[in-house]
Amino acid sequence: MSDSKIKEAPVVDRQTQPLLTHEKSLSRKIASGSEAENILDQQLAMLGIQLITQLNVLIKTSYIYDRTNSALDKPVAAMLTLIKALAHDHPVTLRLQNDFLFLGDSHLKVSAQQMAVATSIIDTLNDWKIGGVTFSLAAESKDLREFAALFVNFDHNTKTLGDLRDEIAGRGISGIELEDPRQLAIKELSGTDGGMGSDSANLQQKRKMKAKNGYANVAGSIGSMTQSVREGGTVTFKQAKRAIQNIVDLMMDDEATVLGLTTLRCHDEYTHNHSVNVSLLSMALANRAGYPKVELADLGLAALFHDMGKSTIPMEVLNKPGEFTDDDWVAMRN
Repeated sequence: MSDSKIKEAPVVDRQTQPLLTHEKSLSRKIASGSEAENILDQQLAMLGIQLITQLNVLIKTSYIYDRTNSALDKPVAAMLTLIKALAHDHPVTLRLQNDFLFLGDSHLKVSAQQMAVATSIIDTLNDWKIGGVTFSLAAESKDLREFAALFVNFDHNTKTLGDLRDEIAGRGISGIELEDPRQLAIKELSGTDGGMGSDSANLQQKRKMKAKNGYANVAGSIGSMTQSVREGGTVTFKQAKRAIQNIVDLMMDDEATVLGLTTLRCHDEYTHNHSVNVSLLSMALANRAGYPKVELADLGLAALFHDMGKSTIPMEVLNKPGEFTDDDWVAMRN
């Protein structure tokens, strides 16, 4: 590798700066379906999560500070770095469809810990009825600052997406474009008009929010208990029982929304997400089989802790990438 491609990385704040970059022309050099492509896809997905995180920070900060304030420097710099990495070959679009986020056409799978940030961006885009935000290399610091200021100062209750687009063009904001909302066509029979009224839509939105919060609570409870077991502390099932009971109530009303949460994935929190997903699917199957509510909760709780034995295995063994030694196998079997 030539010296021209090696640059000294500045010391940066890990909380605001992107953790990953990729060689700019890499996507054109690798074979489709190869292991390298899978690695690239994983990196792009992580960059996508960072993009929504920094966009959320930028918007939240703009509610407090003026566009010229230095408090915006870090999120703006992080956004520009991410856009430079993601939009090198073509503009990158953060899309929203049916309350799921996509980077281009790739679904961004968020963990329970990332759900609050993702939900904040989803709610913001839904408020404005925005289907996607496209960033190109033409975007500069002033464009991001102006866009964020416009975003937080415009009232989505009195202004439309068209008004927002006109204002973006009028202020000369470059490198940022807004897409119309994208919705999956689902026919719902309700009343005489066969459509979904505003009351039904609001109820559905509330159910989705409750389901997301319920999932996060269940994942949080399994994480807390796992940590408690590792540290030799006292294990209590109260939080988990309460969270599971809430999920059962939601499932009785809207099974589809609850099952939609099983798309959540995160490698670092795989065991937690996997345990919650197994619990949800077990309860859904039992619900279809006609199990009563009390037994659904018992089954969900049992399924939630089916992997609890892993909590006694040392992390260096559990996450070991290579083959196990004899001692490792002893630790696993014990």
